[in-house]
Order: sequence, then structure tokens, then C-alpha cells
Amino acid sequence: MARGNIPQEHDVELINVKEFENGYISSDGSVKAKFATFNSDHNRWYLNPNCFAGLLGAMLELNADYLGFNGFSTHDAKYVESKSHINGIAGDLRYISEKRNGELTWLSYSTFDFDEQEKFNTALYKFGWARTSLMYSEYFTYKKQSNTLLKYTKHMKKDPPNGYRHHHHLHICGFDFNLIINVQD
Repeated sequence: MARGNIPQEHDVELINVKEFENGYISSDGSVKAKFATFNSDHNRWYLNPNCFAGLLGAMLELNADYLGFNGFSTHDAKYVESKSHINGIAGDLRYISEKRNGELTWLSYSTFDFDEQEKFNTALYKFGWARTSLMYSEYFTYKKQSNTLLKYTKHMKKDPPNGYRHHHHLHICGFDFNLIINVQD
């Protein structure tokens, strides 16, 4: 798809993240990755396979079994509401809560885990995210410091009407496909 949900001449591969609903836990329990909640009213469960690999790498780096998944693209690579959510290459995750349960967490909530979110953003970067463009968040106050911004993000807020906010979710984008190496036997 192109912006505006305009079909293009080629197909894209997509993975249904709901097939990963049970997550991954190593046999000894030392490595895990799982989405604690799935929160899309529009069935935006579909990711580009390379982008999913990058997201999974970041999750495994932190043994993250506590993320809230808000959505990427629909099964036919279309966006719903956010125009950048085409082809499974950009999506939304809830901010990390100290409760580690995937609950709705705003940057202003006392349960927002700033340190863990910074670690996760760094892991996302390590595995290819925020390389071609920064991810979206918003300025917020942290430890009495106004205009705090998370690592590898830029402030993205538009006031009504037709506004959008990023105080209640992290928009991950800017995946660098040049980091993907296809190995063939």
C-alpha cells in the first residue's frame, strides 16, 4: 500500500502477531518474549516479517513478556487511523508499566517505568528500529524536568481537530531494512 491505502503493483509479506499469542519461553525459562495484551479495535495484528524480527529481538534482549501491543497494519497491509501504519512497517505499543502487565500506561502515570522504557527503546534501536527516522513519543515531565523525551524518539503531537497524541503509546517506526541479511544454504 501507498499512503492513502492505495494498492501498489507488488505484494508484501505480513505476519499475524496473534499467532505469537502464547509467546516464547526457553526450556529453562531464562529467555522469554510475549505480548501481555492485544489492544486493537481494528484488527491491526499484521507486521512485516523483518520488522517483527527486530521487535522480537528487542523483546528477547529484555526478556519482555509485559508489552501491550496496540497494532500495526490490517491483513491487507492497510492502515486504520494512522497513515504511517501501512505494510506492517510501523506500529504502536503501550508504554511500559512497573506492573509489567501490558496495561494502558501514559507518560504521566506514576506507574510508568521510565528506566525500563529507555532500555527497551535502546534494544529497539539495536535491532533496527529508529534508524531511518525516529520513533514518536511526546515531551513529558520526569523527575521535575519538563520537556523530557525518550531515547530514539521525537515529539509528535497535533492538537485537535483531527489531532493525534503519543502520550499513551510509543509509535515504533524507522526500521532499517539494510540491516537484514538473508542467508541461503
